[in-house]
Order: sequence, then structure tokens, then C-alpha cells
Amino acid sequence: MIKIKNLHKSFGDRVILNNLNFSIKNGECVAIIGKSGIGKSVLLKHIIGLMKPDSGEIHINDKIVNSLSFKELQKIRNKISMVFQFGALFDFLNVIENVSLPLKKLTNYSKVEIDKYAKESLIDVGLEGAEYMMPSELSGGMKKRVGIARAISANPEYILYDEPTTGLDPIMTHSINNLIKKIHNEEKLTSIIVTHEMKTVQNVSDRVLFLDEGTIKYDGSPSNMHTSKDKTVLEFLEVSGSLQY
Repeated sequence: MIKIKNLHKSFGDRVILNNLNFSIKNGECVAIIGKSGIGKSVLLKHIIGLMKPDSGEIHINDKIVNSLSFKELQKIRNKISMVFQFGALFDFLNVIENVSLPLKKLTNYSKVEIDKYAKESLIDVGLEGAEYMMPSELSGGMKKRVGIARAISANPEYILYDEPTTGLDPIMTHSINNLIKKIHNEEKLTSIIVTHEMKTVQNVSDRVLFLDEGTIKYDGSPSNMHTSKDKTVLEFLEVSGSLQY
């Protein structure tokens, strides 16, 4: 379980996270949405321990992430995988070498075993046969799939997605959304998806948190967002074409 308690973060005079409080149960698929630049990715970086809050606590499996030593933090991070917005693939490594990185770092598997599990992950994301392609040869959608394959290769408990469909056309967006849902259900993960795409929210998540001005303005089912009384939530839905009358 992930618990956020009174989380506060500012950059200079600008408050990004303003005493946030929420929890995510094991097995949930939660979307965090809001306008661009509002702090969604900053929140993800706090959860994975890449940023420290000004105050407040991040609990993962009853451990307070922001008070752990580096060694203890690494143990928590080993249970968490992140899919970065633009793939974050190493250009000088081919596809299977990129996917193998967590297995080399987190396991004692032999090279034969690492290759086996990496290839299985590529099959899971529909990239069988692409093992020896270089990142420069991949389309945007393929890079996203390689990033997801790398994230699931070492069997994490949690997987965090940072804008997984940014820059993709509608057909590829639909394909990636279906893949995220498939991975979540088959691997029985806890998934957190940062996005501003309502199609992703509606098609993938079973719960949505709407972040604005450093606070949670909505926490509930995607299908009930239109019942919110918050002006910013309703405006976001209207602009995205998702407001139901």
C-alpha cells in the first residue's frame, strides 16, 4: 500500500504539493490527472524517492520512504518500476539489452535466464522479433512498449507510468492503453498512471485523482467525475470533450 501524508513541496514561492493526503491500495489502478505543469510528475518522483518533500511522509509497505537510508531506499525501489514519458531507452543498447537492465541489476540470474525473461517480457508487449533492433529504428509506440517491457521484466509490485501516451496518434494511444490494462490485470500489479488524457483515464483506471493547485480536487471513479462540484474539474472535462450532461 502507498500512503501520502501531509505532503508539501514548493519550488521557491510556488507551492506544487500542498499538504496532500491519499492512499492507494494494493492492486488498484489509479490515474493522476490535471493540467500540464501542475505537479503530477513531481508527485511520482516523490513516491519513487527521486525527490524529497519539504514536509510530510510517503509510506510504501509501511516504510517511510523519505526517511530511509540510501540502502533501505534501494530495497523499496527494487519493488517499483517506472515507465518514463519518452521511454528513457539507452541509445547505445539494443532492445533486449535495454529490457535486460533491471534483471542484471536486481537478480542473480545467468545470462541465459536473463535473455529468457527479457524475451518473455517483449512477447508480453507484442514485440517478439524486435530484440536486436536499436532505439533509433523504433517508432514512438514501439519505444513505449520497450519501456513497459523493461518495467515488468523484474516482476515489480508497483508500476508508475509518466504520461505513457504523450506524442502518440489515437490508434497507438488506444493500443498502449489496452496494453497497460492487460499488464495490470495479468501481473496483478498496483499501477499509477500520470496523464492528462481522459481516454487513458476512462479506458484503464478504476480510480482517478484530480490534482490542481497542489491539492486533490476529485478522488473517485472516472465515470462519476461529471458529478463533481469543482469548477476546475468540470472545466477540464468540458475541454477534453468528456463532460456528460
